[in-house]
Amino acid sequence: MAGIRGAIVGSALMLLVTLATALPVGLAAAVYLEEFAPKNRWTELIDVNIRNLAGVPSILFGLLGLAVFVRLLVMNALAVWLRMRTQK
Repeated sequence: MAGIRGAIVGSALMLLVTLATALPVGLAAAVYLEEFAPKNRWTELIDVNIRNLAGVPSILFGLLGLAVFVRLLVMNALAVWLRMRTQK
């Protein structure tokens, strides 16, 4: 497949796979945490994190991931460059 059709079909398939994976896992985790999990320090920590994640726009998580990825990539490139310089 060439052109835009391949991109659209690939995006739709990715959407379906993600939905089929995330929906049951998310619902099972929510039901467990709300109905069956004991109230302790761990469940309170998870609850606070879920509430914080719900309040932050997803673009900020994307920017944070980009910043971490770029920083790791630059550090790896710098380490390779330094290793090459010291081997001469």
